[in-house]
Amino acid sequence: MTSKERLARLCTSKRALCIALVLFVMVASVFLFLFLHNRNAKSSRFSENSSEISTAWAFGGFSPQGILYVQREPYLWYCDFETSTEVPFCSKPACTHDNLSCVAYHLLNDQSMIGAEMFNLYDGKLYFTKRVYDRLSEHQYTIEVYAMNVDGSGERKLASLDGYDWCTDVHIVDGKILLILNKYIEENEDIADGNKKREVKTFACIDISSGSLQMLPEKSGYTLQLMFIGCGNEKLYYVIYYAKEQLDFDIFHDDFSVFSQEWLKKGRITLWVADLTDGTEQPWGNGKFHDVRLENLHDSHSFRYANGVLAHYEHSGDSQITVITAYDAQISHLISTKAFDYNSVGGGGSYNWHGEWEIFSKYDNTGFHVEKHTAYNFVTGEMIEVDSFGNHTLLARVADKLIFFDTEPNASGYTPYCWMSLDDFLQGSSEIKSFERVS
Repeated sequence: MTSKERLARLCTSKRALCIALVLFVMVASVFLFLFLHNRNAKSSRFSENSSEISTAWAFGGFSPQGILYVQREPYLWYCDFETSTEVPFCSKPACTHDNLSCVAYHLLNDQSMIGAEMFNLYDGKLYFTKRVYDRLSEHQYTIEVYAMNVDGSGERKLASLDGYDWCTDVHIVDGKILLILNKYIEENEDIADGNKKREVKTFACIDISSGSLQMLPEKSGYTLQLMFIGCGNEKLYYVIYYAKEQLDFDIFHDDFSVFSQEWLKKGRITLWVADLTDGTEQPWGNGKFHDVRLENLHDSHSFRYANGVLAHYEHSGDSQITVITAYDAQISHLISTKAFDYNSVGGGGSYNWHGEWEIFSKYDNTGFHVEKHTAYNFVTGEMIEVDSFGNHTLLARVADKLIFFDTEPNASGYTPYCWMSLDDFLQGSSEIKSFERVS
């Protein structure tokens, strides 16, 4: 079955399920088995376990079912893991994808879709945001959040978030949509250099089933960044990178080393945990990682969450050692500590990375080709060494899939995604699956 046929099947799955439920109520004792069998046979491959994470950025998104992204063509593309094909996000038979009756074209070209971005799939629905501008309003910008069926029908607005200039990324997990929102303080509007503007950022949490909206307390600072770490047991873990004072750095004239030195003096890092039921939050672990300063220009701190375990990554630029320390996320109890030598295993970590496996990539002397990968499970302590994959660069993990970039552009000029299952990777397979473009 092709990707287009599967998309078409999804479009009718909701109606089929309703009919099945009615039959179940009428004659449950006779049709229970048939109902369950029908649901298993016809359920959409877009349906996903609520514990999985879908992540979206400005021009697309990763989900356990596939990748949505915007290319040079005027329509939305979809990379299907199950068929390893890359197709326009459209289930319409014989569609030419050049008019508004095509959902892939509609999403990027209809006047009503101006400002639409952050496209992603979750639990059989398409979710996206719109950045709406109204020069006559007090706040000027509004971030709107929408859901629709994958055939373009049933579009509904889930929330309007007034007063924020843009949304930097979206994560959908456990039936909740988490958006990182950003705005500059009004007194800074005439400053061209963003590093000299005081920013405000926060998380908005939308419960998909109830429609309730929870806004977390706003954070402010210079060069402010909020990073999603993970969710579990109605808790959100996230980290903020910020400077309390304005950096003495001119983005138009100064060398980047000036910025680095300023960040070293004024930059701070804090790990937060928020309760998504009431919006309250506090620094995690009684302030264990509160207002942390970097001691060296090439030092770094990052975090990961999986299965109730919070991992802290501390990299020393001097020693080239990365230490991964695992804690029980709820009670801050130390579980394990493991050190890795960069010269032996290479670097690890990725913004688009979720789960308990860290994968380090050791590059050759050219800096372009990976010699080997080392996989480490910070929950169990298991470690596996895996051969390299030629010109393929590991980009992200989504559920049980690893996503790669082929660094060698193909004849069409774009750099395609490719993928393999995490299990195959851990078992030493070197077979990476490319997406065959089908228009």
